[in-house]
Amino acid sequence: MKKLPFIILLLVGTLVLYLFFLGSEGEKQSEVQQTKKDEVEHGTSTVDVSKLKKAELQEETLLVASEPENSKVIPDFPINSMPLFFPKDLDRELKQVIALDLSIVYGDIEDFEILEVDPPLVATSAGVKYELNEYIDFRGSGRYFPDEIGGIYIYETTIGRQVFVSDQIIEAYRIAKNRRDENPVIFKRLEDFLDVMNHLDRVSVEAPEGRFYLFKEAKMYEKEMMETLSPKSFQDAYGRYRYRTPSLLEVKKGKEFDSLLQDLGDKFVAKVYAYDQSDKISDGSPPFVYDEGQWKLLIVIPGT
Repeated sequence: MKKLPFIILLLVGTLVLYLFFLGSEGEKQSEVQQTKKDEVEHGTSTVDVSKLKKAELQEETLLVASEPENSKVIPDFPINSMPLFFPKDLDRELKQVIALDLSIVYGDIEDFEILEVDPPLVATSAGVKYELNEYIDFRGSGRYFPDEIGGIYIYETTIGRQVFVSDQIIEAYRIAKNRRDENPVIFKRLEDFLDVMNHLDRVSVEAPEGRFYLFKEAKMYEKEMMETLSPKSFQDAYGRYRYRTPSLLEVKKGKEFDSLLQDLGDKFVAKVYAYDQSDKISDGSPPFVYDEGQWKLLIVIPGT
């Protein structure tokens, strides 16, 4: 068998995942846009999104914080810095989990527009009805949203506009938080792995062969990959990117995803997005897979 250069193999595997997720994301966004087009009147002008302190938000999201939760401020939604409106009486810790995660998910949005909903959407929570007259239409790069969130609507309160956090979103985050709290070691090791991947310019990975999970047909090329693998080639291939902390909603068992990741069954998977050297985000990063007590990069060969 002809040997495949390591870097080419990695790039090919990454490209497959990129095309796969890009295609599924495009189909999802097209469906959302068509639905909104049928029921929404366009009303306001386009607004630029202000920059977030992404690193600070990401560091707080994955782990159970060591300091008392009541000492933390609940961040606003990153679009227009609007406060979050929780129709249900939630404990402060869950509110913080939701707010921090939404700040990461929507923190890379390139552009948006606030549009009217006509007729208004009526949401019910705990027997109370809420009339939602506007929603946020996201545009440009950075539109990578967990399936569980759905649309983002605005509720007009007596003190101004607030982002309405629906029962659907609350329940999704309750489940995700419980999953994190029940698996603290897995989530702590995910944070550690992200830290290594984001500092490959300063951290040498001495045994990079242990950082890969070869999926299906990729196992056929294990010998070729390992023969050309070195700490330097690993650094060159992956050190050019910065990896965003995944949403809590996208760290779960493979079988819970609606994609080829389902074939990973009960293994924990983290769907990861990466920034290139121009700080532009994409979904071209390989997902991370938790295998044999550590997080690894998922490698796939085209056609499998």
